[in-house]
Amino acid sequence: MWKFVVGFGAAVLLGGIGVQWIFASKPAPTVAQFDWDNAIPKSLERWTVTAEPLGPDLATIHWVAETLNFDAYVCRTYKRKDAEFGIYCAHWNAGKMPAREVEAHSPDICWVLSGERCIESESNVSIPYQGGSLMPGERRVFGSPKGEISFVSFWHLVDRRPYAYVNLSHGLLKTLRALLSDALNGSREQTFVTLSSSVPFFQLESDPGFSRVMVALAALGLGAPVRGALQDSLRHYD
Repeated sequence: MWKFVVGFGAAVLLGGIGVQWIFASKPAPTVAQFDWDNAIPKSLERWTVTAEPLGPDLATIHWVAETLNFDAYVCRTYKRKDAEFGIYCAHWNAGKMPAREVEAHSPDICWVLSGERCIESESNVSIPYQGGSLMPGERRVFGSPKGEISFVSFWHLVDRRPYAYVNLSHGLLKTLRALLSDALNGSREQTFVTLSSSVPFFQLESDPGFSRVMVALAALGLGAPVRGALQDSLRHYD
């Protein structure tokens, strides 16, 4: 019986990937250009802001850009004497990248492959700031081989709605249904945001500069949603 289940699952998975490839290969529709570079603050009072490259050299930068295949990205670090936080934001227009492939480059995979160890993991955690809060996202705490600790939150929006992460640990049926949904819907507009910090985010909550960056992220679609909208985005995975 298990051979049949595994075989059937593999067949559906391959079929879903095939259908998704057909949809993903469609030409991307014309979209209005958005100034992502200026959407995230380039300067903050009492913070030193640095635009970070995607790699240590041109060859790596070129490889990352080709692999991720995004239409726009922002990667900045904000530093002061007692704290540091960074923002990575990438955007894909519709028809550019399957959601499952974008998910494959989340901190859960990329940070671990780079040598970081996940110490804590929690879902549906929001980040408050002066005047509001970001929508619930994935929260992680990573430890580096040197003993440095990073506090990380990340979000994946598909069609400007939270993308429900699923894997085989959630059950074969739910995973197959999620893959089929991605396949039938094709490659939709997506935004992926990673926020990392050297200190817990609650220690930055009252800082005006940090709050200014959070307001910018909220305007990009990470503002806390109404409950009904979040439930709608997750409904087809129930």
